[in-house]
Amino acid sequence: SNGFPLSNIIYPEKKFGKFKINKIPYKDGSKVDIISTRMAFMTDMKPVNSSLDKDYDFYELVERNEGRWMSTFPIEIFSQIYPSLIFKGNVLIAGLGLGVVIDMMKNNKNINSITCIELEKDIIETIAPLIETSKTMFIREDIFKWLKECEKNVYDFIYLDIYRGDNEGTYYDTVLPLKKLAIKTLRKNGKIMTWMEEIMIGQVLLSIIDTFLMHNIRKDFIEQFAKIIETEKIQYSILNESE
Repeated sequence: SNGFPLSNIIYPEKKFGKFKINKIPYKDGSKVDIISTRMAFMTDMKPVNSSLDKDYDFYELVERNEGRWMSTFPIEIFSQIYPSLIFKGNVLIAGLGLGVVIDMMKNNKNINSITCIELEKDIIETIAPLIETSKTMFIREDIFKWLKECEKNVYDFIYLDIYRGDNEGTYYDTVLPLKKLAIKTLRKNGKIMTWMEEIMIGQVLLSIIDTFLMHNIRKDFIEQFAKIIETEKIQYSILNESE
């Protein structure tokens, strides 16, 4: 794909529990987004796409009645390159998904251990065998419960990715509460990263700006409308007096 890294994991195309892995074949020459227009707008980057230089199968993880949780499209690979390169020491991953970020970390020699907390047993049983190494440990647990009960100063890096959406609601309801719980588990100079946080923060800022602008527009409208009403009253009074 013109030098852009793609996932090398070969997934089984099957149903398991309430989940399903679908294969999505793309032909040689197909264009794929690396940085979408939306992502670029929210993060002050430029849109980027690339063309495949061979036939390639992408995969998606879908939950019944919920829709897609994640995929191996380049736009998602790109969003996880940075943490896979900079993480070191003892790493905590919240959410297994298709295991892409853990697979990308396997060549990072600065990582001592990777603990992945995943709520769904079927996901662990299906995905973990495809990516496990001597450094990885997979635990079935709710991440909120795990972080509440976790000891202090355990992890050097934490990566949170247990949600599907990347809007401001997800940021307030899921990301911020998780980060608040996770802070105490970090060692000195540790770092927490969350999937698509830049986009969520961008949307929060846009919402604040929109609210401010709409408030001012609404205020101006009310003032103008009041002037019109007052003018109409004056004109009505003049007409009544002339009669």
